[in-house]
Amino acid sequence: MSPRPPWEDGTLSFNDLIDRRDAAPNGHPDRCPVCGTPVGPSPGQDSEPCPSCGHLLWFTSEREGDVTVVHLSNNRVALMELLELLDHAVLDGLVGKLLLDFGGIQQVSSAALGRLVKLVSHAHSVRGSLKLCDLHSDMRQVFRITRLDSIFSLYDTRDDALAAFGSGA
Repeated sequence: MSPRPPWEDGTLSFNDLIDRRDAAPNGHPDRCPVCGTPVGPSPGQDSEPCPSCGHLLWFTSEREGDVTVVHLSNNRVALMELLELLDHAVLDGLVGKLLLDFGGIQQVSSAALGRLVKLVSHAHSVRGSLKLCDLHSDMRQVFRITRLDSIFSLYDTRDDALAAFGSGA
């Protein structure tokens, strides 16, 4: 059994995770987001666990000015955990401007879509901002059919989304 994520008992915040995420040159995380253990030169595969705590290496992140950019992995369980963590971070005022980079993830569950709706609602309620970028064409179609594209700010590229944060769009 893998250890209970530290944010569930209040010992670790999203900012703690961000601070522990030093992006390696290959774009993969070089430290576990939970325990901070170095994970070697080529970690970050969707199902690869941390060798120390066993937690999946499920996202990378960075800051671009005042925007927190989170690159999602294609792991459904990890995505649900991350969206819950981000929701708490937004409500606690730890993250104001948030960009989720889907990196071409082809699909997400309806439960994940529900969590995204909750996240954008909470972001707006605390005068924050959430934008999504690099959605696979299949996901864009789901957003269009369900009319979620009227709730979310969707961008083709990360640069487009970052520029929109600067313009207030």
